[in-house]
Amino acid sequence: MIPDFVRAVVTGNALTFRYPGATRPWQHVLALVYGYLVILAGLLAKDPRKVIQAWNLGPQDPKQYSVRDVLELMSQHWQRPSLEYMDDPLPEAQALALDSSLARNRLGWIPPWNTERVIKETAAWYRDYCSDPDSARPITMNQINAWREGIGR
Repeated sequence: MIPDFVRAVVTGNALTFRYPGATRPWQHVLALVYGYLVILAGLLAKDPRKVIQAWNLGPQDPKQYSVRDVLELMSQHWQRPSLEYMDDPLPEAQALALDSSLARNRLGWIPPWNTERVIKETAAWYRDYCSDPDSARPITMNQINAWREGIGR
């Protein structure tokens, strides 16, 4: 949905929603990268059997955020695209979620940003990148550094 939002803002075309009330486990790509690195560190440790299993790496925010919620948050930090809603959408799950308690308890994996911060940082990255594509590296490095500072708390 985020790439669709960005395209709608950049092109000025309408953004079409199927289920604005549907909830999803929204998270920043850095949450997954961080999780993969924690798992990799475990695989390289003395006893890698402790991490050889399937892991859910999802947001830790107790609040469920709908598509509409994310749109509103993105719009607060960039701009609101024109919205349209499908009259007869395809069947789709209304709520998706991940239970990441195993990763949190066994790996100590806890993303430092809540969903609102994730959406703010995502909107800022795309907004700044779209205004100056050459700034992708410094924008990304600033977000990685902010993420790392959050982990250390």
